[in-house]
Amino acid sequence: MAFALSDFKKTTRKSGDERVLYPYIIKDDRYLSAIAFAIDYFERMVGRRRAEIDPATLLEFFGDPRLARGLVACLSRTYTWRHLTVREVVDERTYARLEELGLTTPEALRACLHSFVNRNYDGFLLPEDRRLALELFCSGLPISAQQLEALMLLDAEDEAVLTKIGPTPAATDIVTLYNFHSLETALRHSSTITLRLNGPVWAIVRSIHNLARRYGLLYEVAEVPRDLFSKELTVIWHGRRDAMGGWSRHGRRLVRGLLRLLAAHPDCPVEGEARVSLQGRSFRLVLDRRVLAILGVEARRLGQGDESWEHGRDSQLALEWSKAAGRGATRGWRLRRDPEPLAVGGNILVPDFLAVRGAQQVPVFVPSSVAGAVALARIIGAAPGHCLVIVPAEAVRAFKGLSVPLVPYAGAPDVADIVAALDIHFPHPAAETTLTRWQRLERMLAEEGFIAEEQLRDLLGCSKTEEVAAALRGWADGTRTHYLAGLGLCTTERLETVRRLLAEAA
Repeated sequence: MAFALSDFKKTTRKSGDERVLYPYIIKDDRYLSAIAFAIDYFERMVGRRRAEIDPATLLEFFGDPRLARGLVACLSRTYTWRHLTVREVVDERTYARLEELGLTTPEALRACLHSFVNRNYDGFLLPEDRRLALELFCSGLPISAQQLEALMLLDAEDEAVLTKIGPTPAATDIVTLYNFHSLETALRHSSTITLRLNGPVWAIVRSIHNLARRYGLLYEVAEVPRDLFSKELTVIWHGRRDAMGGWSRHGRRLVRGLLRLLAAHPDCPVEGEARVSLQGRSFRLVLDRRVLAILGVEARRLGQGDESWEHGRDSQLALEWSKAAGRGATRGWRLRRDPEPLAVGGNILVPDFLAVRGAQQVPVFVPSSVAGAVALARIIGAAPGHCLVIVPAEAVRAFKGLSVPLVPYAGAPDVADIVAALDIHFPHPAAETTLTRWQRLERMLAEEGFIAEEQLRDLLGCSKTEEVAAALRGWADGTRTHYLAGLGLCTTERLETVRRLLAEAA
């Protein structure tokens, strides 16, 4: 989540024939009280409409508009805007009637009203006729004219509701996130990143090669190791321009590869620099030890950096998860790779995955070794948060006494165990237990796009598979869903994806 350039606070200084870039870094505690105020303000505003929240409040409190917008962007990892749905606003009986009429979204209601005005008022409604026209239009609907006006505006920007999607952050963690994203913004506009390392050269080279393959990066080893015992290495990562001449689109991959390299070999980076291109001008960004610490090098510093980064384990887990999702065995959970880094106890950590179900988001860590698990336990133990850790069975003792959900494994992580742990520790919100079976069906389709036939039969209460098609016949009419006998129910989007994959395989 790099900042927009309009929110990127920085300074530049001339050094010889070039200019050096200094992204703004919060170095002391002077903003902690202001950030704590901002967190408290957001806590009090949860559930309130955007129109009720004055954006100038925070801008005036911090004094600097760019700094304020950057800090608010960091807070958006926990507090985000969400539009209410028609189902959440009206009662169940009213919604069922609107569903029969195909009027379950603000867009559908507006389109229906526009058609009514076109037929009865020649496409133009005078202000003095508005009230009578809305009452006439609503005479055939289970809602009043006042409700209609409110429902039609649910997707308006000012009607979005502030929603909390994670635990309350600490002010120090917001500072850590701000400093990281400030540097990330500059690095994402880099044409090259040069890094000098000192450590197990051949393990580092293997990590660089694997990361280049994983993220589609170009690199070169500027100083080739002289012998098997050499410990110094210089690597240059190359950015890539997009069709519009910018560097930031490919820069996201560049930063992700750099973070993975630093996490795999935390005790090896010595120094470096980046060539940054901003608004047609070139700058040099110095990557000294202070900057490298902000990027997360200190997070796992245990003197361990002799194991290369391998992508096979993560790729295999992602593949197994996709297969389980196709069978409807993940209970709506989706697994995303390369999520945004987290601030934990003043450290930057890079989760391996993000488990997502509706508005629920759970960072997932999968340390590949006992040493990595011990390092992770030390960090999240100081500030246990909202996450799931998948660890080798022999590393479980490192988390003893910590309130962190664990999924031990021997050999390879098991998808069923991970899904069970997610459901136990991160259950659906209580409100969802009151949904009807049809509402649960819609929710599962929206979250996963596919429901396996066996799961569909249990959900609908059918004793035989043959009864599923008959049960769905009335409900599926007019919806963007498809029942595939022997497979299950899927959305049009999921079906098109399967067709495209089959065509590519052929």
